[in-house]
Amino acid sequence: MKPKTTTALSSQQIKQAKTTALVEAARRAYEKHEIRDRGDRWWHIARRYPDGDRSFDSSYVTDIFCGRFGEVYVGGDISSMVFAYNNANPISRLHWIGDCNDLEYYVAQKASIGMGRDLQNAVWDYDSELAATQLHEHYQQLLDAGRSATPPAMKDLKDILLELGLELPQERAVELTHELDWTIMEGLGPLGEVVSTRLVYAWAAIRRLCEVLGAVTRGSLCRTDQVHGDVCLMCREAK
Repeated sequence: MKPKTTTALSSQQIKQAKTTALVEAARRAYEKHEIRDRGDRWWHIARRYPDGDRSFDSSYVTDIFCGRFGEVYVGGDISSMVFAYNNANPISRLHWIGDCNDLEYYVAQKASIGMGRDLQNAVWDYDSELAATQLHEHYQQLLDAGRSATPPAMKDLKDILLELGLELPQERAVELTHELDWTIMEGLGPLGEVVSTRLVYAWAAIRRLCEVLGAVTRGSLCRTDQVHGDVCLMCREAK
């Protein structure tokens, strides 16, 4: 009996679909954000209520700060994230992260550096469907490479796959690293690893700020209803 295929999609397709959906959700969360206040190295962005009330909504209100040692800090009504290191000027540093579309490698790498070794779970989430598919694919790759299905180590893996179904819980994935022979696990890589919601929303906040700064420079966002007191923050950005 062969292990069942968990899904018609490959692990790469599952990973891409989940990341794409998360990026779109984060984009929608920030698509109406404006610069509410700013300093030389920091920006406070927020969106207004959609019902005609011109006051600001506290949902996803975000502060973005460029530190003096090459970091970009993001926090507020989202979990905080730090990207490091780039010693360019603050505006260039925003574009360094905000203009980059390579979330799964480059942006995640900079977040991994910024968050430090003890907070890597802030950079990566675990997806049980992806993990199960990866394990099924790994078994098939071993067979395709000429590995026999009869040795005990391969039979152990086959038995596990037959029990799995569509998902591999994270606790079970950790157990497998101790249960299965290292020759079976070799080359498999991290199971179920996807960029975290925390990382994507922090990146989306920076990306939106870059969009607003670019539009302000072109003068397209300067409107009288964005005047606070006698100072238009949007005009101030362009100066």
